[in-house]
Amino acid sequence: EWEEITFDFSDVPNNPDGEMYDQIIIFPDFDDRDQDNIVYFDNITFNPQEIEDGTDATLSDLMVDGVTVEGFSPSVLHYSVLLPEGTVDVPVVTVTTNDPEASAVITPATELPGTTSVLVTSANTEVEQTYTVEFSVEMPVAEPEVAAPTPPARDPEDVISVFSEAYTNLPDTDFFPNWGQTTVPSIVEIEGVETLKYENFNYQGTQFAGPVNALAMEYLHLDMWTADATSVNVFIISEGPVETAFALPITPNEWVSYDIPLSAFAPVNLSGLIQLKFDGGDGSQTIYLDNIYFYIEEVEEGSDATLSDLMVDGTTVSGFSPSVLNYTVVLPEGTTDVPVVTATTNDPDATAVVTPATELPGTTSVLVTSANTEVEQTYTITFSIGTTTEGPRNPIDFEPDGYGADWTWTVFENETNPPLEIINNPDPSGINTSATVAKFTALEAGNPWAGVESAHGDTDLGTFLLDETNSTIKIMVWKPVISDVGIKFATASGWAQPEIKVSNTLINEWEEITFDFSDVPNNPDGEMYDQIIIFPDFDDRDQDNIVYFDNITFNPLGIDDGTDATLSDLMVDGVTVEGFSPSVFEYSVVLPAGTTDVPVVTATTNDPDASAVITPATELPGTTSILVTSANTEVEQTYTVVFSIATSVVSVEEDKLILYPNPAEAGSKLHLSVEALQIDIFDLTGKSIVSGHNTSIIDTYGMKQGIYMVRIITHSGLIETRKLIVK
Repeated sequence: EWEEITFDFSDVPNNPDGEMYDQIIIFPDFDDRDQDNIVYFDNITFNPQEIEDGTDATLSDLMVDGVTVEGFSPSVLHYSVLLPEGTVDVPVVTVTTNDPEASAVITPATELPGTTSVLVTSANTEVEQTYTVEFSVEMPVAEPEVAAPTPPARDPEDVISVFSEAYTNLPDTDFFPNWGQTTVPSIVEIEGVETLKYENFNYQGTQFAGPVNALAMEYLHLDMWTADATSVNVFIISEGPVETAFALPITPNEWVSYDIPLSAFAPVNLSGLIQLKFDGGDGSQTIYLDNIYFYIEEVEEGSDATLSDLMVDGTTVSGFSPSVLNYTVVLPEGTTDVPVVTATTNDPDATAVVTPATELPGTTSVLVTSANTEVEQTYTITFSIGTTTEGPRNPIDFEPDGYGADWTWTVFENETNPPLEIINNPDPSGINTSATVAKFTALEAGNPWAGVESAHGDTDLGTFLLDETNSTIKIMVWKPVISDVGIKFATASGWAQPEIKVSNTLINEWEEITFDFSDVPNNPDGEMYDQIIIFPDFDDRDQDNIVYFDNITFNPLGIDDGTDATLSDLMVDGVTVEGFSPSVFEYSVVLPAGTTDVPVVTATTNDPDASAVITPATELPGTTSILVTSANTEVEQTYTVVFSIATSVVSVEEDKLILYPNPAEAGSKLHLSVEALQIDIFDLTGKSIVSGHNTSIIDTYGMKQGIYMVRIITHSGLIETRKLIVK
């Protein structure tokens, strides 16, 4: 039968830092059980403490025009009531005291908006408290009384119009794509002119029928009117997608015209625009838009000092636009020759003088002078050299001594964006018995594409290019529903290709799913990927879904049967060699001083039918080689382990090597007076931050200010440890 039980929390403290409770936790059957028990519970109430006779100054009811105010509780003293638009009479407030002997004096609001107060005095007159009801009135939704300003007449070749009655618009544009937004978009007439209206605005997209080439354009124009929006951003989006926001300054209750240089949207690819997007609303505001178009200013004859094309070694530089003057190109590692830059002027009578970089890295400049010699402007291309890749760091296993657990993960497009949690494996069975995993809560109110991304830079995933050694991506997931999982990668500038989506096939158990990135291109300018973006539950949801994922690995492309000549493990004296990967063929191992016996090397092939012949080093220092032959004998490749012997350990104070600069600026390069076999930089907890092999230079990019230890191993086996200060 039903029973009401009472809990006394009067002695339970609040958080000493003032943080408020926001969760209730109930244990309906807190006992050992020898059967399943079904428990029903209901009507959980929060009530005042037992009050001494005559001291009760609380209400048992508080009504507005005869209806109990929403959210009423005796212990809640302040309420807000929103009245319908046009209300002029102050509502009647009535109250009932818990103690019939207590008194309540009601002081009505004198006007609207306004506040009615209720002073409650206990029967013994020793206790008083005041309840308040604050009334506000819905404001009418304002709308523009006049149409947006009429745009000037322009040559059709100078305009790409998205939405305007003044020009010919792009055909078949979708102004109402469903991206899960609260916005209610429509087209209304204002003074007979069609105008876009975004009601309940949070964000809204516009989808072009196909890629739009706006390379020849200089500006994006739009007109906006709003009475209540306080933040509006406009995005142009290119394939990838790559998108950049521009915040629109707002002047309420009037049309505002914006002319935004397209250079403000870098690194968006202007030759392949696919969408526009507006965001920044809170879901309750309204904005009006008109005359959305790209354009180029008509240039006075003879005064055009712009380029129509800018090429590096015969290929147009990525993101080129006549209005964008500065570009960056990353060249492949090892490039020594300065690329050839050619330029074409929009005006055939203008001149372009190309001044090549004198070295690499360096900058080539192009000085363009108009035909009438009155206008000059300079385009620049800054060349840098790609560095050795530091990633992708994997497996991303979220273990304390592995990758992922200490990365910076950011959740996006998931309503309140609850953070990614690293937790104990809730189901350590089947294919995944690891200790810790990632937990992602996909909210019902979140977008289908809600996800999580690692930080840019070299502290998380690291920099890399996709190739045959790493373009098969695997991830273990545990999901309560069948839906797509999406993965994509991005560069530091935001360049990316569309995500690849693969659905899980099992629910409530671990499953490994595989993504084939072999057809996904790298950045055409050589910029490396440095971020992973994961969409754990890429679907519409009718409930919150908790998804766990773990053990993200980067693997070689699938190999035809019989042609696999790679190793799955390479061990020295029973321990896997540091940094082992099937696609890395050369390793260096420094042995303790005094070692005389050549270590035992063992190898395991990926294909059990392949063979591995190990030829040990004959002396120390020396090299052990492993010749791997595929099962069909058509493919061979050799792994090597180079052994050297440490001769001594030199203290921090000793100075047999020069390491400079020290202190160093974060992002600068460190130099050694001699080439080292290996350089490792550790933080003061012993965590490896940066490593280099067979080099005298190491980059501090991404390192925070602080003190680090540098371990240097020379080719002769000498080991030195130095203190490094990064400013």
